Amino acid sequence: MNTDNLLLLCISCFSPRHAPDAPCTVCGYNESAQAESMYQLPPRTILAGKYMTGRALGEGGFGITYIGYDLNLQLKVAIKEYYPSGLVMRSATLSTTIYPMGGEQGELFAKGRERFVDEARRLARFRMLPGIVMVNDFFVENGTAYIVMEYIEGQTLKSYLTQVGGKLPAQQALDMMAPVFASLTQVHESGIIHRKGQKMAQIDYVQVGDYLLPNLILNEPPRELTEPITKYGAMRRSYLREHRISTYIILMKDK
Repeated sequence: MNTDNLLLLCISCFSPRHAPDAPCTVCGYNESAQAESMYQLPPRTILAGKYMTGRALGEGGFGITYIGYDLNLQLKVAIKEYYPSGLVMRSATLSTTIYPMGGEQGELFAKGRERFVDEARRLARFRMLPGIVMVNDFFVENGTAYIVMEYIEGQTLKSYLTQVGGKLPAQQALDMMAPVFASLTQVHESGIIHRKGQKMAQIDYVQVGDYLLPNLILNEPPRELTEPITKYGAMRRSYLREHRISTYIILMKDK
């Protein structure tokens, strides 16, 4: 696919447009009306020679997630970039490269990036397990690391709850959560444990049925991993030292 054709792709759904500055007639996204980010990767950045970034889906303290496009397979993917806020900087208008802060912050960034890649390898083992979104690829580029995952279409639980009046019947809630519990059991048995859930607006989600639930893996800075998991004394610092803690997010889907 040549450069001119890439400019015609919508960066939200990757449907072709009739002109580079035209709104998408499929999803309605208007790229020209969006503010330019100073640190997110520019749209249409090519990663690993085959993945094109689209718009940012969301960001947290540990990374930025973009919708992406596999140029070889011509499929949408989700691309998570390791970008721990407070530990790195980037001027996206000048370069796609991330620059770690100096001193202790730089050391934390390097250790966190190593864990990020290692855990991508470990989570890839669950790619055929019902309930877990597949990790398709991971690589190091631009001074940081990336995980390429299956892209899942869906509705957030928050928006669904708004539609139904803010409540779910107990049995429906249990039915929706059952595949999440089953998947997390197997993840826990591998030595990766979850901490607390994130706010409902966070973009990385667990998907069960037709709905997306907030993820159950908290992506916190490495220095936080020395703190107790709960306030109730069940999991102390010694437990955290002896067990691996996930430093990013597991995405899950229905069977």
